[in-house]
Amino acid sequence: MKNKKHSIYYKFDADTCVKIHYLLILLNSLVLGGGTVALMWIGVLKDNNIIYILSLIIFVVYLFTRYIPGRMLQSVLYLDCDAKKMKEIVWIMENKVKYEHAKTAWKYMRVQATFYMFGCEEESFQLLECCEYVKKTFVNQLTHLSLYLNYYSRTRDWDNYKEVRMELETLPQRYVTSKKGMDGYELYMKGVVAKEKYVSGEIAESRKLCQELLNSNNLNMLNQVAVHSQLAKMDMEAQQYDSAKEHLDFVIEHGGTTYYVEEAKQMLNEIKDR
Repeated sequence: MKNKKHSIYYKFDADTCVKIHYLLILLNSLVLGGGTVALMWIGVLKDNNIIYILSLIIFVVYLFTRYIPGRMLQSVLYLDCDAKKMKEIVWIMENKVKYEHAKTAWKYMRVQATFYMFGCEEESFQLLECCEYVKKTFVNQLTHLSLYLNYYSRTRDWDNYKEVRMELETLPQRYVTSKKGMDGYELYMKGVVAKEKYVSGEIAESRKLCQELLNSNNLNMLNQVAVHSQLAKMDMEAQQYDSAKEHLDFVIEHGGTTYYVEEAKQMLNEIKDR
């Protein structure tokens, strides 16, 4: 089991998290954005090509790092597993950002946060029905389809599940992506197959895939919690209660405010009643 690592936002409330987020954006803009402009002027005034090239390099770095604060903020859900606080943060962000594409991105984040809250899957689905990316990229479509697939899986709507599943399978053929994007896709699909094997009764295959996922270095804490939850259910059905308890303890310790924790507590009570 991997050690728990919290995000920098772990001890703060939603309002403070948003303030820290905008502070990081400001610092990045001042240091890298401002540094780029300053060096470009120095390079022009002194007619120094080396300084001018250095300013261009810093500008490229700025283009790549300007999205980091947003990803860091999302770690409230992916690393801390705090769905409740993530939903509060997103609500604030949606009312602050001006550009429509940014609003849409945060809306999708609200769908995810809501989905992982106990008893809120229908609310998340209603939110999802109102979301659609303007620009259809591989990553955007993977996010969109995976949210539908998660909902249909949780509500056991297998007819709609199969339709979305087919779209997910053909995603790499319809959209271009990077190696990192493909690695993320393959990791997600392995999790999908692990769930499908469990539902179809192929427990040994499902367990093997779950263990492979846990051995992966790219699995965030939220997904680790999901895998441990699934392993616990398999152990409960096999009456392997000691093993199930280990997985359930992990879920409760690391699952934050997600529905996995509530389910884990219910299963632990079942074990105690035996």
